[in-house]
Amino acid sequence: NKNDTETLMETVIVELELPKDEKLAQKCHGQAGSGSDFLCTYCDASRKTVSKPPYLGAKEVNLTSKLLFEAATYCNLNPGKKNQGALVKHSFGVKEIPMTSTDPIQEPPDTLHMDINVSQHLINIAVRIYHFGNQENPTFVYEKTEILKKEIERSEAKYFGKLREKITTLPELTQFPGNFAREFCAEENKDLVCDPLPECPEKRTWTRLMVLWRCMRIIQKSSDDLSLGSIELFKVLVVEFQEKLYALKWVPPANQIHRLSHVAFFMQTREFNSIGAMSLEGLEHGNWTTKCFEDTRVWKGDSKVGNKQLFRLLRMRGSPSLKRSCLLIQGTKRKESKCSKCHLEGHQKNNKVCRLFQHTFDSSGEDSAAEEDEPNAAFSDETGQDTEASTAEDTEEDDTEQNEDLREDDDETAEDVLVNDNG
Repeated sequence: NKNDTETLMETVIVELELPKDEKLAQKCHGQAGSGSDFLCTYCDASRKTVSKPPYLGAKEVNLTSKLLFEAATYCNLNPGKKNQGALVKHSFGVKEIPMTSTDPIQEPPDTLHMDINVSQHLINIAVRIYHFGNQENPTFVYEKTEILKKEIERSEAKYFGKLREKITTLPELTQFPGNFAREFCAEENKDLVCDPLPECPEKRTWTRLMVLWRCMRIIQKSSDDLSLGSIELFKVLVVEFQEKLYALKWVPPANQIHRLSHVAFFMQTREFNSIGAMSLEGLEHGNWTTKCFEDTRVWKGDSKVGNKQLFRLLRMRGSPSLKRSCLLIQGTKRKESKCSKCHLEGHQKNNKVCRLFQHTFDSSGEDSAAEEDEPNAAFSDETGQDTEASTAEDTEEDDTEQNEDLREDDDETAEDVLVNDNG
């Protein structure tokens, strides 16, 4: 109120949640990498206990920043003078003092990297089934040992070669594993990725895993507010997925598989029941755009000037007013050319795309052959007169088209001037 002498300030507290980047979270919380014994950043599960039943569809998050700080302090002080093996049991995977006070429950999992990692894990299992399934007494091994490394890589190349019929984003062709994982798990390619595998019990288990994973991807990647029925269905799918996967005893436990059991917990404990809406996909796309601009659009001699140009380009790329202006300019751009012979848009009469172009060429060839034949001299004279008449008509039509193109170029030049004058 302007009449009051005192100014009232209203404080608005906004709760901001960002999707979790695993490597950054492990660094900030002082935890070991994903290859350590404690493979989860949400709970105290270890590789020895994660594959044992019972399996949960919505496992709670029991790690806190206070607990991680106390574990790191205890391991550093070691008041009981315990050895390293005994300290690991009390560390919860912490090897350094945490640098952040954010609780893990405030960091929902990222659906983008979870989708890629789980799909890649299933692809690796399919490669092992393709390699060992053709043997008489197959002994499946997941890890690439020094003896089996080259053989497994050779089988992987053969398996991917059979997928090349429909999948165009293979790892040896592109550097985008996310696109390959999406095409591999697509519903239309389910028979393509399954048929090359040899018949064995492991193939039937893997086929069921792919069916479950396709259903789970639809729910977890959805950016809509999910219903309670969808969340309960996701829990059931997660439990069956873990049962089928851990039935393959030769497949080691993976952190991305265990992390699926926490997804439903994050869905049902928030006002907006979705984790697909909080994905790092937009951030990854912005990172790719920034790198492209940095490589091709900015000045390389001075980093200060280059960064200034880079941020200006990014701001202009996301400007709503410029997007609207581009739509207006595109709406008034030059119309497509129209052929004067077949009267279709998209090409001119002297283009080979025209269906009458080859016919005109053949008729000219026949006429030239008739001119060489003396008994048909009269016919050649008539054809020559017709050809001259058609040539004159074509010349007039070409002049008309050139004049129209010049007028359209003048209009576009005027539009460019107006755009430049208006900034």
